[in-house]
Parts: sequence; structure tokens; C-alpha cells
Amino acid sequence: MYSAASHQLTECADCTGFIAPRLDRSFGFSAGAYLCYGCAIARGGVYDFQRECWAVLPDVESEPEEGPRSAAGASR
Repeated sequence: MYSAASHQLTECADCTGFIAPRLDRSFGFSAGAYLCYGCAIARGGVYDFQRECWAVLPDVESEPEEGPRSAAGASR
């Protein structure tokens, strides 16, 4: 089992789920911000499994704070 100490974990900018960017398929953008694979796909990203890279980059023009994270916080 992997521990947080052995691999740096970070939160997905959209869903706030924890990911290990060095191990998990994810999309990094702006100063240490990441999207998990599911959120990157939801933003229109297309991953090329043969080349192991993003063939179509996810749309990160909208700020992650405008996504599900802020909507949940606004209702509280």
C-alpha cells in the first residue's frame, strides 16, 4: 500500500479528489494545479493511450473555483 509520505498527493482542481500526479494519469496546468483523469475528460480532454499523452487538451480556461467545488461551498 502506498502512503502519502512516499508519493506527493494533491487535490484535483475540480472534484477535490486526491491524486498522485507522478503515478496517476492526470493533467497539470498552471503552477501546480492538476485535474484528475475523469475531470480532464469531462472538460473535453482526449488521452492518446498509444502515445501516452493528451491528444486534445482539457479546457482549463474557466477557473476551477467555478466548478463543483464552489457550488458545494455556496450551498452551505
